[in-house]
Amino acid sequence: MKTCFMFGHSNTPPIHEALIQALETAYHDHGIRRFVVGSRGDFDRQRAIPALRYLKEKYDDLEIQRLIAYHPALGRGEAIDVPDVFDSTYYPEGMENVPLSYCIRRANERMVTEAELIICYVAHFGNTRSLLEYAERKKIPCLNLARPAALRMHP
Repeated sequence: MKTCFMFGHSNTPPIHEALIQALETAYHDHGIRRFVVGSRGDFDRQRAIPALRYLKEKYDDLEIQRLIAYHPALGRGEAIDVPDVFDSTYYPEGMENVPLSYCIRRANERMVTEAELIICYVAHFGNTRSLLEYAERKKIPCLNLARPAALRMHP
């Protein structure tokens, strides 16, 4: 099943229409059926999850997963709440020995390498920009909704 990983800044402005268009492009043009997103920042909770909920109402063949960076069974403290839009959670294999301060970064990097497409909102420097640059080095097609030609593929 082809996978799209979604991420963005914690202070992402309203982008609902552009995000819906990007999701439709992922679904129709790229054959994406699995969408993975975290649930920590504004992009995840306020932008991606509502847009994914809309898409899931239109198409019943989607799998939407919440990315888990800290597994609670390992004493890492992240509660696993699964809002109704998610079909399941996803904890990347091999994360058990990653130091806590690197868990989010490593989980995100793992998802980049597993994805056939990235949908993101990256407008400035920081960890989110570093993740986009990592995806671009890996030659993963990216739809960055913060760029002027938002739905143009990068790289």
